[in-house]
Amino acid sequence: MKKYIVRTGEGEAFNAASKARRDADAIAVRLGYEPFGFRGARTADGSLTGAIRLALDGLNNWRRLIREAEAGSLVLIQYPHYPMKSAFLARWMLPKARRKGLRFIALVHDLDGLRGLHGRAAVYSDQKLLPLFDAVICHNGQMANHLKKQGMPGDKLVPLGIFDYLTDRPGSAHRLSDGVAVAGNLSPQKCGYIGGLIRKPLPLHLYGKGLETGALPENVRLHGAFPPEALPAALTGGFGLVWDGPSADACADRAGEYLRVNNPHKFSLYMAAGLPAVIWKDAALADFARENGVGIAIESLDELGNALNGLSEERYDELCRNAATIGKEVRRGAYLTRALQRAEALLRA
Repeated sequence: MKKYIVRTGEGEAFNAASKARRDADAIAVRLGYEPFGFRGARTADGSLTGAIRLALDGLNNWRRLIREAEAGSLVLIQYPHYPMKSAFLARWMLPKARRKGLRFIALVHDLDGLRGLHGRAAVYSDQKLLPLFDAVICHNGQMANHLKKQGMPGDKLVPLGIFDYLTDRPGSAHRLSDGVAVAGNLSPQKCGYIGGLIRKPLPLHLYGKGLETGALPENVRLHGAFPPEALPAALTGGFGLVWDGPSADACADRAGEYLRVNNPHKFSLYMAAGLPAVIWKDAALADFARENGVGIAIESLDELGNALNGLSEERYDELCRNAATIGKEVRRGAYLTRALQRAEALLRA
């Protein structure tokens, strides 16, 4: 049985894809998936000519896949499938591909309809396209429950656990006294909670772009941006923070609420660095953090200082050892490897 992974925007566009997508591609190739390039842009940029070109490129891509793929093969598609407005075309072409015996696995990176991005096209894709896949690798049990409530059969869902984070540069030893690290987009528009966090009297290490560098308190250090593969080794802090939304009081708004089903990629970054996590208690990954002993869960960032001060060095060392163990797994791609093997077994049954 031959296996393919679709690369949307092959060439420069693929090289600029998120680290999560590039890592998934690399892991799949290791497991024998052959890259199949879908040509064309990811967006029409509001242009009628661009929209027509996207439609023609999409139709040609699907026709070429059906024509060239070996009968009875597995096809892995990283979801959402871009361009987003091609979901209608993909929904129309999937049954045609099945006539050749092709079966399709979706690896979910995001449910954009749920998090309020890309408008009606994303809602259509989540509700009409995603259920047509033969197997769906979703983030966790909470996301699986959400999809089942939307009508997706539970027997085609394979929870991932957490995302992998491929790198050969693990983190160094961490200290509880080093406070908290935050990595990602630091723009107040993206993470409004950062303003409240900066005012708290604890060591804070910020990694990323988007934050004004002037007038930061002495306890706050802005380290700037690093290449994704180098970032785990660069992280300083006693914990890595997983939070979202405009408020330090709770993970509110659509971005914060999305944490109830989402696996934030930064959690995997912290694990790759061997860095325990502080996470919102109602986040989907709070269960993973507790069950694997790799972090602590809090309701509000107001609890952060007391939560850190209440930890013994012995307990902190245990969290670090557990995070280092999980870190070895994510750095070698173990989670997606197991999920793909389960999805393949599901389709062979």
